Amino acid sequence: MNLSIDAISDLVNSRICSSLEQLVFDYGKIKQRISELDNQDKNTEPLNLQLKFIEDQYNLNYYFPFNFSSIDFLLAERKNRFDTMDKLERKETLTETERSIHTSTLARIKYFNELIHLKSKTDFLKGIDYYTNHPDKIVNLIS
Repeated sequence: MNLSIDAISDLVNSRICSSLEQLVFDYGKIKQRISELDNQDKNTEPLNLQLKFIEDQYNLNYYFPFNFSSIDFLLAERKNRFDTMDKLERKETLTETERSIHTSTLARIKYFNELIHLKSKTDFLKGIDYYTNHPDKIVNLIS
């Protein structure tokens, strides 16, 4: 495995990282732990389940939405969220449900901003294993 956790750990910890970057970092950390435990003949099943969960999150939240959506679609979705925010912010007071919608909408705007930023850097995201083995590539995409 080409990953050096120590090499990218300082980078990730020295600044606020994106959700995508954090997923790739966590995936790499777990893969490294599995490799270490395999060498000691220890049970890695719980870590394999965590690894699968992170891979599913990557595919669900980044790989598929990014690779199968156009920039126009992402911009339109972000605009819809901004419109929702505008409507909520015009109200004098918000109910508990509206506050929850407001918080959720802010998170979705951040998510769409991240995807739009990625679209400005590349046309296609590769699988999470690729970025785990080439951490410099994910850093280049995020920066």
